[in-house]
Parts: sequence; structure tokens; C-alpha cells
Amino acid sequence: MLRSKIGFLKAAMSAGILVAGLTTTGQADIIVSGNITDAFGDNNAIADAGDALGLLFDEARTGSGDSTAAATLNLNRSLDLVNGTNNQWAAGLTTGTPGTVTFTGIGLPFRVDTVATQIGLNIRYLGADGVFGGGDDQLVGSVSDSFTNTGTLEYVWRFAAPLTFNWDGLENNFRFELSGSTGAGVANMRFKSRPLAESPSGQGGVPLSVGGSFSAVPEPSSSLLTGLVAIGFLTRRRKQV
Repeated sequence: MLRSKIGFLKAAMSAGILVAGLTTTGQADIIVSGNITDAFGDNNAIADAGDALGLLFDEARTGSGDSTAAATLNLNRSLDLVNGTNNQWAAGLTTGTPGTVTFTGIGLPFRVDTVATQIGLNIRYLGADGVFGGGDDQLVGSVSDSFTNTGTLEYVWRFAAPLTFNWDGLENNFRFELSGSTGAGVANMRFKSRPLAESPSGQGGVPLSVGGSFSAVPEPSSSLLTGLVAIGFLTRRRKQV
């Protein structure tokens, strides 16, 4: 019986048949065109199919100016609850309330003349001082996926695996570091830009949307109450036994 099984495996491998359990391949995600708000959900008064997924920040849209092409681009954004001109504003983060931030993707308006076919992204929390390079920056995570350019449109980048970060609640400034490349090396990216008056983050230039959610750390009193309930349950169970 063992010999017959070995013979079958050899025959399958020589014939180029993929044997389940012996080989695992992963397919890279692709950054594709689509409506950012519908893809992630805005979680505001404007109902749409994607509301359950959520956006921490929603600014991306086409129109207006044209940004300079660059192989690297660093976008600093304050993911807070801001009163701006963008009626698609999303959940955001409130300082003083630490918890877990989950990043599920981003959205950007690429132009048709973008050369890069692979986009890399680092997300950094800028720490208690809220500025880059202050010595307390923390890397949230890194993602790299292929890019298929189909024109000057909004593009949705859904991460295959969400990036989770334990946020201290001190400041809500994050840095989104983008890099473009092809198989031959670094390559330019080009985006649509927005005027300062239309940027709720207080920064003009490349508009950015950030998909994700926030879960606050439970209050110490509620955590203590949960623990006491659990202890009481175990005590009663022991007495019954």
C-alpha cells in the first residue's frame, strides 16, 4: 500500500500536478480602480453598502490639480475627528482614548501616467510629539502590492492582512510612506492633487483615504467588573461540583 502511494505521488509530480498539502502558493493583491467610500465605508450619515467596514479618514477623489511625479512620497495625516469641507469624513481617532487601531487599506487617486507597477507602503505612528523623526516614531507595518493602472481614477488598496497597532492615545498623527517600482527598479508615481481649502486634514496636495477601525481599551472599572463576574461564576461552579 505504501509503495503504491509513493508511486502515485511521483507520477503526479512528474506530470506537473499540484498535490494539495505539499505546495502552498500565495497570490498577491492588486491595487484596482474603484470608489473609495463604497469600498471601505464612510460610517457617517450618508448610507452606503460599505459602512460596516469603515474609514478612519476619507479624502481621496479625482479632479483639481496634478502632483509632481515621484518615486517616493510621504503623507503625514492627523487621523482625528475634524470639522472640514469633506462631507465624507469618517470615524477618526480621539486623543486621550487609547486602544487598538486596525488599518484595512488606503485609497488614492493615481494619474494615467504613473509608471510604477508595484507600490510599497510603510505606516508609522509619529508618537507623543506628533512629528516625524522625534525619536518616538513606531512602525505600524508594511505592505507591498502590484498596481494595474487603468486611467486617472480613484484606486482602492485593500490589504490582504490588516495591520493592527496598539495606540497609546497621545497623538493621532501618522505617516504614510509610499514608494513606486517596476521589475527594473524604482519608478515614478503620479497623483491628482487637491487645494488646501478642500483638504480637511489641513494639508493640501495628494488626497488620501484610510480604511480601518478603532477599538478603545475597556475602562478599568468595567474590566474589574468583568473579572469579578468570572470569579463568581467559577466559585459557584466549584461548589456545585
